[in-house]
Amino acid sequence: MEHISQLRSSLNRHFKWKRSGIGIGKTIKSWSRQKKEGLIRGDWQGLSIYAKRRKKFD
Repeated sequence: MEHISQLRSSLNRHFKWKRSGIGIGKTIKSWSRQKKEGLIRGDWQGLSIYAKRRKKFD
């Protein structure tokens, strides 16, 4: 659960309005844990790589 509190504090630093943070939070909720941890670390290149690793179903 520590990664969730880190994610919240990271979002709070970036958004002036609570509503903006809530909207982004809902989007991020569907992300993989690996992608969320990349966001917390500020690993923008890694986020791009993690986004492309989505499994494709036939």
